Amino acid sequence: MRMGNGFRRLVPGLKVKPPDSLNPKKQLQAHERHAIKFLLQHLAVGATGGFVFGGLLLLFDIGGLRTLAFNSSDTGVVLFMLFFGLFITFGSAGMGVGVMSLGEEKS
Repeated sequence: MRMGNGFRRLVPGLKVKPPDSLNPKKQLQAHERHAIKFLLQHLAVGATGGFVFGGLLLLFDIGGLRTLAFNSSDTGVVLFMLFFGLFITFGSAGMGVGVMSLGEEKS
């Protein structure tokens, strides 16, 4: 958001520059890299669980899902939507479990 000239006249000598966090060339600090790695690891575990669950749903044809999917004229779209939904759901759950497990136990 850009400040108008009126505000700059009220505060002489004001120089507005973006914070360092918006600088794309800035390197991540160690704790930021650790947090991102932590979240990506839990996302991968949750997403793997989602893909295994989706594979088992199709393997055992639960609810006739495999039959419906493979008899559809848009099999690729159906499978993409199934696995994408499972990826989002289980991946988010995995990250949530990881974040909630960070708390210290109270004695």
